[in-house]
Amino acid sequence: MRLRWIMLGVALAAAVGCRRPEPTPAPPPRLVTAAPHITEIAFDMGLGDHVVGVSRYCILPPGERRTIIGDALRINSEAILVEKPDAVFFNTRRSDFALLERLKPDVKFVRMENRTLEELRRGIAAMGRAVGREDLSDAMLARMDARLATVAAAVADRPRRRVLLLQGYVRPSTIGSGWLTDELITVAGGANAAAEAGLRSWAVINLETIRSLQPEVIICLVAPGEESLARARAFWDRRRELEAVRAGRVFVTDDRRLTIPGSQVARTAEMLARMIHPEAYETAGEPADE
Repeated sequence: MRLRWIMLGVALAAAVGCRRPEPTPAPPPRLVTAAPHITEIAFDMGLGDHVVGVSRYCILPPGERRTIIGDALRINSEAILVEKPDAVFFNTRRSDFALLERLKPDVKFVRMENRTLEELRRGIAAMGRAVGREDLSDAMLARMDARLATVAAAVADRPRRRVLLLQGYVRPSTIGSGWLTDELITVAGGANAAAEAGLRSWAVINLETIRSLQPEVIICLVAPGEESLARARAFWDRRRELEAVRAGRVFVTDDRRLTIPGSQVARTAEMLARMIHPEAYETAGEPADE
């Protein structure tokens, strides 16, 4: 009997010794988002707590602070190394990260462009894959596409007004064809006057060119602040020779999302639609964040 208990004890001890230890969960990924639209996507996707470094011009949610790792002109590799990232998302030159790649070959480098809607979609999907959370990126893309479709439907039966989107007003620049902002103007029920004039990419234009284009809607983006907004409004109020001014269709804004579209791109499309076709939204409230 005693021998049986001894044998049972030996067997139990062997069983405990052979039990595999519970696997240690992998630490959450540490991410560097090196452009404003990329940072916006990461936070809206629910990955904000994983972001450890951002560019100088990224807009963070209120109360959030992150290490600044440079900007489009200069990347601070030392600042990135200190944060020990698992992945770096960027839209600048890959060569900007050459030193970091040599020192940390295990870091993932993912390019996320936003020149077109298709590039933006690919970038969102790439972020989801890179962190193993395709469920988050798929949900974001579904929300984005559904809201874009809603905006297009709201203005589908409206005439396409010629729109000129300007950055600044003293020496303004405008966006031509082949870019995401041009696509959003179309979604919002407008026709890009700059694209119709044959312009591509960003181009500086003067008041004489604006007169020749005679846009039906002018959307003017200025530096943040009430003083900047007031000066721009006063400038356009004096240009009564412009059809958009006479019709009361000049909109001055300091919302940077008009020219840096990220995960809030459908909200931007709705904002444009409300300027181009305010009659389609007379009973609706302000556009909500996605």
